[in-house]
Amino acid sequence: HVNAYAYGADACITRMGIATAVHGAGGLASIMPLLATATTSESLGKLLEVTRGLVQSHPGNLEHMQQRGGYCTLAWILREQQHLLDENILDQVFRFAITTPDSPGGGSGASPVGAGRRERWLLTDMHAMQVLVLNAQIWELHNSRRTAPPPPNSPNSPKSRASASASASASASASASASASA
Repeated sequence: HVNAYAYGADACITRMGIATAVHGAGGLASIMPLLATATTSESLGKLLEVTRGLVQSHPGNLEHMQQRGGYCTLAWILREQQHLLDENILDQVFRFAITTPDSPGGGSGASPVGAGRRERWLLTDMHAMQVLVLNAQIWELHNSRRTAPPPPNSPNSPKSRASASASASASASASASASASA
């Protein structure tokens, strides 16, 4: 069974999967700019899903991600796109590293992320787990535009700022009245 067709004297057309075509056309480096320019969480999630399919269905693409810095590039892109990160993105990133063998298709079933899910997970890519899922620089809130509120007793909490402002104005008025009486 040959998947090549000859047309005329010089032309040869072959059928191949998209993962093989991407690998032959420069690899996953050609996909990374699309991920970096995603403008919505939904588009980033879809692009991550496509990228994951390309990685998991072609050994050369997997090698690119694991040994040629692909996962590190993806981690950098995710860090830059923190304002788009949500549960769907976490789910897609998590699926680079794990599969759910109980679901049909080995991971295409229910989301592995979220409360109340009772599935068996199989770690299939330790490098993806280390570089993407366990990377605190990607998932820390203080690095993103979405910041967690400061603890109530911290100097940056609204209550502390209000009392500091009141103390400063009281101190300024005390200084002003001391200057006026002198």
